[in-house]
Amino acid sequence: MNAAYLKTFFYVWPATVVLAVILWAVGLFIESVDAVMLAVSFALGAIVSVMLASMNYRSFTKHSDTPQKWVWLTRRNYLVRYAIYGFILFFSFINESIYFLSVFGGFFVFKGVLLISVWVHRKDEDHG
Repeated sequence: MNAAYLKTFFYVWPATVVLAVILWAVGLFIESVDAVMLAVSFALGAIVSVMLASMNYRSFTKHSDTPQKWVWLTRRNYLVRYAIYGFILFFSFINESIYFLSVFGGFFVFKGVLLISVWVHRKDEDHG
C-alpha cells in the first residue's frame, strides 16, 4: 500500500479530535443543539470510516499475492462498507439524540485526511 495511505491512519485521530472539539464549540452557541452529542455523532462517523478503511487495507494486504481475487474482494468490500454506512446512517436518522448530518460528515474525515496526506506525500517526492 501507499505510504500516504498508511500515514492517514495515524493522522486521522488528531483530525477527528480537532474537528469534534470545533463542532462541540459551535454547538455551545446553538440553543437547540446538544453540543456533546454533536461532537460524539461526528466521532461515531469518523470511527466507522476508519474501521472500514482498516478492513479494506487488511483484506488487500492479506491477498496481495493473488491479484485475481482483487475484483471479487473489491466488490465484496464495497458491498460490506456501504451496507454498514447505510445501517449507521439509518440508525442515526431514526435516533433523535444522534445528529444525522454530523455522522455523515464524520464519514468524510478519513477521505479528507487521505487526500491531504497524498498531496503532502507527492509534494515531498517532487522536492525530493
